[in-house]
Amino acid sequence: MRVLSSYLPDEARKHVKGILDFTFTASGTAETFKGTGLLTSPSLSIYNITSHNIKAPFYIQDRYFTVEDASASIYGGQMKLQLAADLHSTKWGGRVDIKSADLTGLIRDVIPDSTGSITGKTDFSLRIAGDTRRTSLLDGTGRLSITDGEITGFPGVDTLSKAMGNKLLLFKSVISTFTVDGKNLYILPGSRVTAPPDHEAYRYLLADGSANLETGLDLNLIGN
Repeated sequence: MRVLSSYLPDEARKHVKGILDFTFTASGTAETFKGTGLLTSPSLSIYNITSHNIKAPFYIQDRYFTVEDASASIYGGQMKLQLAADLHSTKWGGRVDIKSADLTGLIRDVIPDSTGSITGKTDFSLRIAGDTRRTSLLDGTGRLSITDGEITGFPGVDTLSKAMGNKLLLFKSVISTFTVDGKNLYILPGSRVTAPPDHEAYRYLLADGSANLETGLDLNLIGN
């Protein structure tokens, strides 16, 4: 997999791990080249996010590499992926949709040193585009929803729990919309955590802010 990703910057390539099998049938000249194929992998890790049983039909035509309906299992859920890349440049774009994934396992893999955990079933969608040579051009929008879970262990959560009378920080739902701009993720106003019915400590929390792998999380919270 690292050989096939050799067009990526060195920093990005070292975060791609796995074994990839593929079949490919092609025809044409350099100007009219086209083909179809299938990528499969038992396991693939990108920035420690691991998916399994990957199946990705693809085609190449009019200088574009296109994946229309890739599928995989990911943290107990299912993932669908669409992707297009311009073979004459380093520009690309795509969409990923994840249904009913286990957020606990994802957090453990992405942030192995974290003391925090979030349980619950997760749905996630993201439209994103970028340039493999320039992270600053990454641009996307997405939505995250989590149902019937609990937040524990993160900095500030224990303090918040004590302020609520040592109640567990349970939630009925978490819904967040966000944008991606380069290395920054912006959590948009209107993102909210809703308490289970009859929870004694809170009814809802509204959140907005930003997150960056280098500078951390800057979050504004208000609630009732």
